[in-house]
Amino acid sequence: MELRPELMPPALNEQLVARLAKLAAHLDGDPDEDMRAEFNRLAGTDIPIAEFTRNRPARGHALARPVFRNVPFLDSPPAQSEFVL
Repeated sequence: MELRPELMPPALNEQLVARLAKLAAHLDGDPDEDMRAEFNRLAGTDIPIAEFTRNRPARGHALARPVFRNVPFLDSPPAQSEFVL
């Protein structure tokens, strides 16, 4: 199916995307304000430094928890009173 040109995403500048990825990867481990400013200038954004690391668990940190938890196996179906109608 052909889409109208205005519905197509803009073409990516692969060199720019590679540079942004490199800056973001560096900022994940080193909150360098100059690199953050360069990233934001190139991307046309104003992302604070905390956004580059806040959603990632600490690597090797004693308090880091796994993202997924085991669900206990139920041997029998719930009692009739537990069903919500």
